[in-house]
Amino acid sequence: MSITNIYEKLVDIQSKLKVEKSKHNDFGGFDYRSCEDILQAVKPMLNEHKLALLLLDELECVENRSYIKATAILTDGESEIKVSALAREPEKPKAKMDESQTTGSTSSYARKYALNGLFALDDGEDSDNPNLRPREEKLITKEQIDELRKLGFDDKRLESMAKYYKVENVKDITFAQAEQTIKKQKKVIEMANKESDNGQA
Repeated sequence: MSITNIYEKLVDIQSKLKVEKSKHNDFGGFDYRSCEDILQAVKPMLNEHKLALLLLDELECVENRSYIKATAILTDGESEIKVSALAREPEKPKAKMDESQTTGSTSSYARKYALNGLFALDDGEDSDNPNLRPREEKLITKEQIDELRKLGFDDKRLESMAKYYKVENVKDITFAQAEQTIKKQKKVIEMANKESDNGQA
């Protein structure tokens, strides 16, 4: 039985599409997939079902902050399905990136999440660009900051952590990023303690 309805074709793609998280964030300790990874994996399926995928960007201003709104459009030439996602541009471009490159990075991140929504891909808590997160994402809590301080993160180290995640303030770090850092630091301390015990044995 041939599949002719665009929604049936999308369901078939969603059930079969697998995109490996082939990239790794060393600081956060997590794997992730990029927009390019998704496009590379889905193109053969689009060709099989005779579907076209369009990606469009718009600039939106929300509460005096600039966002890129990416829209993924799946079409068979007659019907279409649209999914959109927002990503916030950082207030300052990161090192060695000019404004156009920063916008391009933001666009790629927004497109990734639009594609995730369209093809029902779940990224969990990870992120390929920690600064360019959905507005709804939960931020670091006071309890997490207190925990980081107990683990040796003084003001200077917390500032370095914020710079790594390309945000202006420690309070702009996400809950997930803070959890990843806490887990990593606990592991570092545990390994150091083991080495110390072995040295005294």
